Amino acid sequence: MPQPKGPRPSKYPLLNDVRWLHEQYVENCRTLEEIVGLLDEPAITRTTVRRALIRNGIPVRSVHDGKLGRTHKGAPRSEETREKIRQKALGREVSQEAREKIRIASTGRLHSEETKVLISLMRRGEGNPMYGTISPNRGPDYTPDEAEAQRRRVRKYRFGITNGEYDDMVLAQDNTCACCRNPETKTFKRDGRIAHLAVDHDHKTGRVRELLCNRCNVVLGFVDDDISLLQAMIDYLIKWRDIQAAERELRTTETTEEGSC
Repeated sequence: MPQPKGPRPSKYPLLNDVRWLHEQYVENCRTLEEIVGLLDEPAITRTTVRRALIRNGIPVRSVHDGKLGRTHKGAPRSEETREKIRQKALGREVSQEAREKIRIASTGRLHSEETKVLISLMRRGEGNPMYGTISPNRGPDYTPDEAEAQRRRVRKYRFGITNGEYDDMVLAQDNTCACCRNPETKTFKRDGRIAHLAVDHDHKTGRVRELLCNRCNVVLGFVDDDISLLQAMIDYLIKWRDIQAAERELRTTETTEEGSC
């Protein structure tokens, strides 16, 4: 025979005793934590007791009332009390001065054209008195240039070096590539700005090595730091350099012989 649906009784007898729960919670005004202590069962929590009260039809006090120690029995507000609250809300008057403050706060203060220009300059950074300096409320890597700030965040996140450490590496290398010993020549099409030297690192250990130009960094990235592959490429270039030199020497010899004839 199927069992009727509904809240299942608790496996703890006292949580099914309505009289005991009513006496402890309503008459003695005990809290949920105190009832948990009376039961002395490790598996029982305040949520278990609260569900038992609701299951047995006992109104549960709010957390706020429980903290204040009120003897609120959970009775709903009467219709008279609700009507008093509604009348109080409808009869509330706001002074004209308070209405004006609310209007100004909601619409915002109107600025002159000169002030608008100064605000736009400060937002871009050029008109900001802290532009190019270190603010006391910001870190040493702060910059108003969003693109530069993003590069500094990437260096800090990927390689663990700060902007000051990067600048020290640039000065130590005289702003040139550690491989070809030439300055960076890559430029951005958007604004023609010269790119920064790239931070080279070991892909296996993650250790930062030195700064490279874009061309050298791309070459090392494509060969995946494979020394044997780089040596094979060097041998290939040397072989064809010798072949071309031999062909030029042969053509020079033939031209000399034809001229002598």
